[in-house]
Amino acid sequence: MCTLGIRANINYGPLTPSKVVETLALVGLAAPSDNQIRATLEINQHYLTNETVKSNIDSKNTTIFGFEGAGSYRDPWTYGKGEIPYHSIGRYGAMMVVMKGDKITYITVNASTLPDDGINSVVNSGVYDYKSGQHKRSESNEKFIYPALNPVLEALPRYKQGMEGYVEGVNIHAAGDGRGNNWSTACQIIHAQDYVAFGKAVGYIKAEAKDQDNVGNIQKNLYATGEKSDLISNVHVRYVLDRKLMPSNQKKLFKLPV
Repeated sequence: MCTLGIRANINYGPLTPSKVVETLALVGLAAPSDNQIRATLEINQHYLTNETVKSNIDSKNTTIFGFEGAGSYRDPWTYGKGEIPYHSIGRYGAMMVVMKGDKITYITVNASTLPDDGINSVVNSGVYDYKSGQHKRSESNEKFIYPALNPVLEALPRYKQGMEGYVEGVNIHAAGDGRGNNWSTACQIIHAQDYVAFGKAVGYIKAEAKDQDNVGNIQKNLYATGEKSDLISNVHVRYVLDRKLMPSNQKKLFKLPV
């Protein structure tokens, strides 16, 4: 199976605009969008201005960057009361960049940091610590779980309908199909076809795990009995959520500060 994400092992930099284009071409984005170039360059600013990010990179630890506004915007659809088009331009508006120390090891442009319905919480931009854990597909059946990243802090700051507060259980997990009950309320999601490759790049899924094409197969093959399998590794990573490139009209739709 050919996954949609990009695996690489590229020295980070610091990156210049020309080096970004060259780097993205090396990992499969031969014609990156302006926002994908700008997002990759933004890694420089996070490194130079945020000591928490800098120390994680300098210590050769794993850093994940989530850039809303730099994704592929594939799979447009509408959902919500009155069919408000929360994702009319595409559900996957985020690019996720995985770094091990100062090396870019994986990129997917098929991710989202937004809920599938605007009445739900939107996690604030910021830097958060995550650890290996699990995500439940069904609250009523413990067997419907699969490997994911769970926040170290129980609650993260969020906006909900324009109001500040906190939200619990913001995992980084595979995306369902976005229909019926299979949609995200606040979590950070990765397209299912990219998800195992993303997990392997981050390190919480072991290298011998096989890529899967949907969430059901991820659950079946990595948590087949509801028990943690030997394909899962313990990790602690730093996640940088950046919404600067998110379109202003979409920020207004989700009632975020513009």
